[in-house]
Amino acid sequence: RDNENIIAGLITIIILVIAYVIEKKYEPYDEEEFDDLECRSLIASFSTAYLGIYFLTENVDSNGVAQAMIIFVLLGTNLYFLYGWGEKLLSLYLDLLKIKHPQIYRRCCFFKKRVTIRPEPQCSQESFRGVLPERSILKKT
Repeated sequence: RDNENIIAGLITIIILVIAYVIEKKYEPYDEEEFDDLECRSLIASFSTAYLGIYFLTENVDSNGVAQAMIIFVLLGTNLYFLYGWGEKLLSLYLDLLKIKHPQIYRRCCFFKKRVTIRPEPQCSQESFRGVLPERSILKKT
């Protein structure tokens, strides 16, 4: 049963490496932050799969030093991804807040230097259909 799990883990690692190479070569997103976030997620997934295979083998150090190092690396790579994801999510949320509720944005974002927001006309989403192109985060080919 352990051999099947190890083989599945190795196949996962191969797929993750291929996905990482393709991501780096083509950079499919319009914004560089999304490409960076995708690379972070692939690195976190790779380290989780690789170090998970280490735990499945019977060579795990019994004194706990190796286990502590592995857990530290796992936490580090996953927190690296989560930090980038949280940062991008907060940025998108603040941009949305700036557009939808500029008064709240001015009060909440006191850390930004001199925020000037021009009031936007109140329009429904339907009035923009056909006027503005559909937005996609993927690059056009």
